[in-house]
Order: sequence, then structure tokens, then C-alpha cells
Amino acid sequence: MPRSRQLTYQLSTTRTHEDAGVSEASLPLCEWTHVAFSIEGRTATLFINGTLDSTRETAGAPLYNNGSLAIGKEGSFDGPRSLVRRVQFRPSPLSAADVAAEYAEQRGEGPAFAALPPDLCPADRGAGGGSA
Repeated sequence: MPRSRQLTYQLSTTRTHEDAGVSEASLPLCEWTHVAFSIEGRTATLFINGTLDSTRETAGAPLYNNGSLAIGKEGSFDGPRSLVRRVQFRPSPLSAADVAAEYAEQRGEGPAFAALPPDLCPADRGAGGGSA
């Protein structure tokens, strides 16, 4: 979501090609954040740092296609200034317990943000409305 630290996701469904949702939580600045997203039937589920963030019903059934997958910048949306460490795809959704266990297992694995250039991770990381 532009000018916010909330996570936005969008997918194509039988009703619209822009069925979007937004996280309840704001992502922290300059910290690795574990994100898990799944679609089961018409239910979209988002976990942040091993905890359920939000669940919503999509407008229609998801369409699986050979279109592009974007993480970050897409179309006219500039996207976040961020680093992506790992992306995984699974044939079926993980349970909430599995997501929590995966988060606990991977927590603290990323490099320290203190080593990043100041334009990527400013020393003053107040709760302002930058992008995540």
C-alpha cells in the first residue's frame, strides 16, 4: 500500500483481475520479516512473523495462470525499498502451527541490517509512514 508499511497482495480471480488485500499489521523497518500467504478455495490467509495477520474471502475463485509474479515493483506501483531473502512455493497451504514453526526455525537467519547503507536502513527508524 503506497506510503504505508502495510503489505499488499493482489491476485486474479474469476470475478476480477485485481482482487487485493492489505495486512492489518505494519511491517517493521530494518528487520527481517517472515511472511506466509496462502489461498485455499476462496480464502486468502496472511501470516506475519509466524502469527495470523488476516483472512479474507476473495471476490471469486483464484485463477492460476502463467502471468508474471511480482514481489515489490509492479506496473505503476513503485513498491517497497526492501530486500527479499527467500521465496518458497508449496503445493498446499501450511497450517498455522507449521507457519509458526517455520518462522521460529528461520528467525534471526538474515544478515544484520546495521551493515546496510543508510539510504536503505536509516539510523532514525521512527514509526513514520515510510515503505517497508
